[in-house]
Amino acid sequence: MYQVNILLSIRAPLAADSA
Repeated sequence: MYQVNILLSIRAPLAADSA
């Protein structure tokens, strides 16, 4: 389930950049 952690790590900065 490490893939989920990686996706969250990538989505967090992307969401911050979008906002």
